[in-house]
Amino acid sequence: MRNEEYGDNPLVQYLIREGVTPGDFAILANVDHNKVYEVMHGRVRVLPESFADAVNERSGPGTGAKMREAYEYYREDLRQSLQKAAR
Repeated sequence: MRNEEYGDNPLVQYLIREGVTPGDFAILANVDHNKVYEVMHGRVRVLPESFADAVNERSGPGTGAKMREAYEYYREDLRQSLQKAAR
């Protein structure tokens, strides 16, 4: 997984830092693997609660909430970039 493809996506950064594959994270979060890829590509508006729960369980309480907030900023940056590209 190359980080350049996903920009500053906090989920991707977390997976790389933790050495967890998207498929393994899908198991940890109890979701289908395609849901992980949807989040990695910024296609999901809000980071799913199950993702935050999996991060909390693996990395400690509060970590998932921080990731959810970071994902919201990431998603807003994507939206703004798309708006600028349309002009």
